[in-house]
Amino acid sequence: MCLQWGTKFAKAVKGEKIDERKKIEKKISEPIYPKNGKTRKWKCSVCGEIIVAVLPPPICPACAADGDIWIDVGVVDEKIEKTIFDGTIAVIGGGGAGVSAVKAIRERNDKSKVLLFSEDGLPYFR
Repeated sequence: MCLQWGTKFAKAVKGEKIDERKKIEKKISEPIYPKNGKTRKWKCSVCGEIIVAVLPPPICPACAADGDIWIDVGVVDEKIEKTIFDGTIAVIGGGGAGVSAVKAIRERNDKSKVLLFSEDGLPYFR
């Protein structure tokens, strides 16, 4: 990959035309959403973009990175839009933001264990 990038860079310095944009547009236009299978969330390990699809796209539409960059974040149930994740989630801080985060997590995921850490003891709630 480094050799390819260096070769393209050298061509650009010499003033030769490089049609990289056309290659990227062609990759993005390829079909990436098969009709069968479970819908998943895929996170780009380069820029953090999250895509909801059955399979990850061949190239990130946000940063144009390609290859094995996608991290499987979890299955999305299309009917109730809940993420299925059965691990432990830790929320630091029992203020308004911490309580809101726990509430949002619980609305989308009822399988995970949620831990709220706060120095004040009880969480803040008006």
